[in-house]
Amino acid sequence: MDTMGERLKYVRKKLKMTQVDVAHGTDGVTSATVNRIEKNLVEPHAHVVLKISRCLGVNLQWLLTGEGPMEVARFPKYTQEEIQLLQRLYRLDEEGKGLLLNLLQGLEGMAADGGGEVAPRQVRMRVYDVRVSAGLGFYLDNESTYEMLHFNEDEVPDHADFAMRISGESMAPTIGDNDIVWIKSMPVVENRQIGIFILNNELLCKEFRIDYRENKIQLISHNPAYKPLDITEDDAFGTVGKVL
Repeated sequence: MDTMGERLKYVRKKLKMTQVDVAHGTDGVTSATVNRIEKNLVEPHAHVVLKISRCLGVNLQWLLTGEGPMEVARFPKYTQEEIQLLQRLYRLDEEGKGLLLNLLQGLEGMAADGGGEVAPRQVRMRVYDVRVSAGLGFYLDNESTYEMLHFNEDEVPDHADFAMRISGESMAPTIGDNDIVWIKSMPVVENRQIGIFILNNELLCKEFRIDYRENKIQLISHNPAYKPLDITEDDAFGTVGKVL
């Protein structure tokens, strides 16, 4: 093996890895780059070769020059199943690696305790940081941002699309200030259901109420200190979704 490309291809084949596997096992090295290196079409930067050598577990000097031990001793100790698991790990994105890490930590904790339950599976959900008003109302900020947070799977209701934080006490004791509520996106909610609504550019968490006797629609607070909000034909009204 006279070239680095030949040595790279040799080790990759020995480990039963594809060029895509090698790319996934590095940070910023594409499979196309791996292909060009193996064909000796490009002379890669030193940091690229270093990343590849770490991914393959080979001696950097050997990969560059062919001198010294190849040092893949740690790989033959792995079973074929373990190698396949490592290859699948390389293919995970950052979210997947985070979820896997949580699972492994739970398993390690169970082993340390001599048994017990595995840590609950976690899911990553979008939580809007714009405070939904359960009080007097906040102007809906179209530039509002959100963050992706991890929750135990059993904490997230079925069919939840995202979450929002509540600001105010008008829905107490049902929903408190700074509570996170889970939302199922839908254009309308049924009578007496709690939802997130837009009323004249204000984002509100209220109970939707139809008064058939009085022939009117209202947004109701569960806190009796707050008066119902009447919705008229002149109001700009819309539904974000149902609170689960």
